[in-house]
Amino acid sequence: NDINLDAKKNESRSRILSLLGTKYFIYKNSQAKNIKNIVWQDENWQISENKNALPRAYLVNNFEMVKDRNKILEKLFSPSFNPKKDLILEETPKISLSQNDSTSDLFIEKYGEQEVLIKTNSDSNHMLVISDNFYPGWKAFVDGKETKIYRANYTFRAVELPAGKHIVRFSYEPDSFKIGLAISIVSTILYIIIAIYFNKLNKK
Repeated sequence: NDINLDAKKNESRSRILSLLGTKYFIYKNSQAKNIKNIVWQDENWQISENKNALPRAYLVNNFEMVKDRNKILEKLFSPSFNPKKDLILEETPKISLSQNDSTSDLFIEKYGEQEVLIKTNSDSNHMLVISDNFYPGWKAFVDGKETKIYRANYTFRAVELPAGKHIVRFSYEPDSFKIGLAISIVSTILYIIIAIYFNKLNKK
């Protein structure tokens, strides 16, 4: 119902949806006006494709370090910011990134609620960005070795990737799960000990 926003708000909403990887929009024909890139329609509805939508995971080699959260948002919505090529980090990565164009490939082999597996191949150093929320409990592993997760573009995740072929795994391993597992194991052991003790008592 609010597709007729003013130009600035509409541009900001389009940027958010592109960052989130929203590839298709559904409109009622009675509400749609001047819709571009229509890929399907019938007598009531039409679907358009967002050509600017980012993939779920992608590689970039150009970043800017910004710590202030308000300034990060300003930068994200700036016309000069290109989400497909630029990245905003709150810390400077240890790896050096080349500003030259390079060849790279990326394939998401598995995408689940608690684990994501990505295969990459590039001829230069990159940052791998995944448009999932930066949240405590997530860990990242490159070729089986744990690596640091950077907060990227205000709320997403990114990891350093040197040139070459790599397998990147994101795994959700919250401390609460480990604590709960430890309590369960200890409780089970205590239950077994108590059961054995009372079993011996009953045999006497």
